[in-house]
Amino acid sequence: MTFKEIVKQSNMTIKEVAQRFDIPYRTAQNWNSEQRSCAPYILKMMCEILKIPYVD
Repeated sequence: MTFKEIVKQSNMTIKEVAQRFDIPYRTAQNWNSEQRSCAPYILKMMCEILKIPYVD
């Protein structure tokens, strides 16, 4: 699962996800555009909190 998929499944904007998890907005933008990758443990944590099934 990617950050972009989490944003889509959460029905929130990139900005809202960034604010929810206290992530700098620019970092969230980079993860969303896949210029940088988010650590898998962070993606798993986000899925757990947002009640989204994590798919490896």
